[in-house]
Amino acid sequence: MVRSDVSEFLRAVLSKYGMSEEEYKRLLSLANRLRKELEDIIREVYGPVGVKARIAGSISRRTSLNTEFDVDIFVVHPRSFSFSEISELFEKAALKFYKRYNVVPVREYAAHPYFKGTIGEKDIRITVEIIPCFEWKPGEKVKSPVDRSIEHNRWLNSAYIREPRTRNLAVALKVFFKSLGIYGAEARVGGFSGYLTELLAVYYRDLIRALKDMRSWKSRRVMLSFKEMASKRTHEIIKECSSMIFLDPVDPDRNAAAAVREDSIRTLCEAANEAISLIEEGDFEGLSRMFSLEYDESFIERQIMSLFRSNMKDLFVLELPKELCNLHPDVLYTELMRTAEGVKDKLASFGINAEYFIDYKNARVFLRITKPSNGTVIRLGPYANMIRDEIKFLKRNLHKDDALILAFCGERWYVLKRAFTNIMEFLHRVIKESTHGKDIREYIAKGKYRILHGKDAYKAITSLDVEEKAKFLIFYLKIKPWMVRKPWSTR
Repeated sequence: MVRSDVSEFLRAVLSKYGMSEEEYKRLLSLANRLRKELEDIIREVYGPVGVKARIAGSISRRTSLNTEFDVDIFVVHPRSFSFSEISELFEKAALKFYKRYNVVPVREYAAHPYFKGTIGEKDIRITVEIIPCFEWKPGEKVKSPVDRSIEHNRWLNSAYIREPRTRNLAVALKVFFKSLGIYGAEARVGGFSGYLTELLAVYYRDLIRALKDMRSWKSRRVMLSFKEMASKRTHEIIKECSSMIFLDPVDPDRNAAAAVREDSIRTLCEAANEAISLIEEGDFEGLSRMFSLEYDESFIERQIMSLFRSNMKDLFVLELPKELCNLHPDVLYTELMRTAEGVKDKLASFGINAEYFIDYKNARVFLRITKPSNGTVIRLGPYANMIRDEIKFLKRNLHKDDALILAFCGERWYVLKRAFTNIMEFLHRVIKESTHGKDIREYIAKGKYRILHGKDAYKAITSLDVEEKAKFLIFYLKIKPWMVRKPWSTR
């Protein structure tokens, strides 16, 4: 392994995906102008009460990718304010700001509502998020989870001043995680937030060191922190059994890695191991797939075509009404996941194992049967000393067509029943008897859903956008995440 080659590769990644000096200056200048405009509006709406607008996030730390033209502006309120006091004033100020640019923002939700809208400025379009928070200093109790964001900014900028090269590593790790599909703390990703990614860059300081450590990560055994940063709540954080723990350096009472799922850690561990092997072999073109944000569309389409030839008899698609897509993506994803888990558990009660892929963009759940059933299921009956129950059990099952065998074994009755003869009818029954997300339950009860199979399931796959097609292939064919990415020249 030649470190100079790795350094050259890292420079190539930064050149391809990092923000240039010109882009950074232009974007930061625009962000500061927008911040001042918002602050003027805040004074008009709130009056002279000490509410300020502050820029935070990756643009202010110069760790944005050149695919991310966005800025986070925090409206910082004195701690004397209450949530009820700020809600109306904050909304009025934010909407007035967006109105200047003829933008109707999207209302997003975290601990409390915030707004997001894209503003066109000459030949640049920038997404502006306006987020309310309260003043906060380390050691104080937060009123809102986002109160820490300004301190996060200060802490990371100080770390980058002490060791400037870690800023480049932060950008490279963001590309790496994005390429693997594990970048983002949203429920539908369950991966590494931008802040956590930058903490990892500061913690490891070196790409090879980071990859070598990550390849040995195991879920529920990853515990990282800076020096001795434990707090009174550290023991509680450990007991919460998160897949990963990284104590927040500005607030050790918080686990900065709480959103990371087990599957994200497994993906990262496997990818880090493969990356080290490619580096040792000097295969930097192969490595470029792991640091690529472009999909290999020709590869993806070839794989999709191969699915058509394979018939996919084990694949079924639960398709719900498109109107569900009006829900926030994270809300819909969570609802679909509850439904998928409910169906999976119900199938398991019949001895059928299944796995699922959630298509939240189209309100669909793809179900793959991994362990089929012969169409029968064994049900437990009463014990021998329960005479009344025995009589009921025998009367109920002796003349039923679906009761194939009645047996008495080990002082207990059993019945072998036919679970189904028609798989589609059986799946309809399973879906209706399963637990579902609250927004989906009503549609299921009214029969407002479809089960797709065969050619119809294939059509559902071909209707996916390239990102979701790639994710589906990773799910169904167990393709490594980096194999759906397009390699690029590092020279």
